[in-house]
Amino acid sequence: MASAGIEQVSISSRVAVAGAPMAAFAEAPVVLRRFAAERDWAGLEALYDRYWIALAAEYPEELAAAVSEMPVSVLHERPRLLFAALAARQALACRNGEQLYPYLRQYQDIGARLANEFDPASESSADNLVVFGSAVLTWLRLQGRFAEGESLGSRVSDRLAELSPVRGVEPVPRPGWLALQRALTRTMSGDFPGAAEQYRVAHEQARTEDVAFYAGARAAANLAMLFAQLGHHGAVHHWLGQLRSYPPLGPGTRFIVGEGGRIAEGWQALDRYDRAAVDAVLDEIGDGTRQTELWPFVTALSVARALHFGDPVVALESLETIRLSHDPGVTGRVSRRRCWNVLARICCSRAARPTGHCGSWRTAVRTRPICCCPRPGCGC
Repeated sequence: MASAGIEQVSISSRVAVAGAPMAAFAEAPVVLRRFAAERDWAGLEALYDRYWIALAAEYPEELAAAVSEMPVSVLHERPRLLFAALAARQALACRNGEQLYPYLRQYQDIGARLANEFDPASESSADNLVVFGSAVLTWLRLQGRFAEGESLGSRVSDRLAELSPVRGVEPVPRPGWLALQRALTRTMSGDFPGAAEQYRVAHEQARTEDVAFYAGARAAANLAMLFAQLGHHGAVHHWLGQLRSYPPLGPGTRFIVGEGGRIAEGWQALDRYDRAAVDAVLDEIGDGTRQTELWPFVTALSVARALHFGDPVVALESLETIRLSHDPGVTGRVSRRRCWNVLARICCSRAARPTGHCGSWRTAVRTRPICCCPRPGCGC
């Protein structure tokens, strides 16, 4: 069957038309059941392309039921639906958003398989570019191959620009997702100024989205985190405000999206010597042993809390525990070693206090400043 059902809920392949996106999203469970019953896999693919993470987070049962009806041959013809199946299973397994390790591992495996055949220059689908390119980039990052990941991200971005030369005319597939992955790669490599640049791009691309705003919200949270470690409270306040300006997050995405924001709030509490508030944050995000990509930043906050309040022995003991808690199968041996370098940079940057305008903010191990202005493209 053709994808006529998409227009019935005011959705095209990548953008809502002729109606309110939120109203269309509320009808998604009905549409998912219809697509499964009519075996309209093109319609299902278009619906997932439009709402992606939000669809899996809010309607995991319906999405899982729909993708379970697909023959294996459909996944070969429409490989983007493989990510829909994976997201639905993960959302069902961990509605609280904390058990992220299985999803990360499976996403990494898909990226590894795609890496052998993905070529941005020969790809003509913008959706495929963003989805497959981001998956391969994530796999490279988790292997600690940051330079290769950044190179791939740049080539994917250039190819996207070729396919959509007039910015703003065609919507960006999965708004902010590719920029977010590039920013995370730069974050984990210790290039915080470069990361801030890409986080701003992700925020700008996703800020007007009513439903598919995941990448923008996470970008705002991570920007708050980067500036919090520098003690730049004005910038932290701005980006936490941007994070809160997004619609409420569902239980399946709240933790991973807001983790950077909670880290930022923890640093702010530490700067106020508010022990209860710091402990409340760490009770939520853990001590660095949890399998998330931001564990070096959680570790820095946890150790700083121990040192701040007179527990240096506890701080040293926790570092050893954290070191043994991260599986090289996910972080990669090289990546884990680089993460300790990132941790050192985080700790050093806390010693760099402001001495004037934002251009004077520098980490102790880099000479390039992180611009703290909220406007994109600012080079102050």
